[in-house]
Amino acid sequence: MISALLCLAILPIDDPPAVFPAVPPAVVVDQPPLQPQPIDKLAADEVLVLALPQRIALLAVPEGLVDIQETQQDSGASIVIRSRFAGGGGRVERRRFEAPFIYEITAKAAGSVELIAVPYGLTDPKQIQRQRITLSGGVGPTPPAPSPVTPPTPVGPNAAELRVLLLLDQSDSAEAQAAASAVPVLQWLDANCLQVEGRAQWRRWDRSAVEASLAGAPPIFEKLYKEIRPKLPDGPQAVICRGAEVSIIEIRDREQLLAALKTAKGQ
Repeated sequence: MISALLCLAILPIDDPPAVFPAVPPAVVVDQPPLQPQPIDKLAADEVLVLALPQRIALLAVPEGLVDIQETQQDSGASIVIRSRFAGGGGRVERRRFEAPFIYEITAKAAGSVELIAVPYGLTDPKQIQRQRITLSGGVGPTPPAPSPVTPPTPVGPNAAELRVLLLLDQSDSAEAQAAASAVPVLQWLDANCLQVEGRAQWRRWDRSAVEASLAGAPPIFEKLYKEIRPKLPDGPQAVICRGAEVSIIEIRDREQLLAALKTAKGQ
């Protein structure tokens, strides 16, 4: 199917509405306007946001190099995202997006990826658009060489170190999958989980391929998973470990997941 879409994507386009922006795609809340520039690079700590009036199927070729989150909002509604934006010169900004469909793209690994935008209800291959993006790395799971990690001994509720394991499957709801790859969730995990050798102690695993994830996981995550597996419910779950205290919650959507994580942290 990807090959077929690539073949369609090289056909000429008769001025369809632009999907991939060459200028800042939203109102910048606390920075002066940026100068127009092509957006063809995405750094590890940046997000590329597409704000569109209609829904699209957004494909990445090859797969596995980027995370894509889709957010829908009511007509006239807006969302403010605070991040470093692709093409923004490395500055942390707040931007307001008012389009009904918002797509947040973040890098998982270095490389080059082709983004292909296919409108829902496609009637003409000329409506397909594509953009090549150069990636300089990302926040996705890239396990380091396994090294023994001794879990801390908590003195009290606020002293427990936080580790998080997100378990999802491709059959889970779109809301749950989007929650586990949402930029605010990933940023919170990076900022609040225990740091070991420069990496925040959280992982996101595919429940249909846990054995492959275990092979490259730190021993503490392997031990944690084997201990909670007998009582692990079906569906998307977040395993939250604070020292010796472990809780399991169902992942429903981004706001619910963030609220549960903050509660566990005592925020």
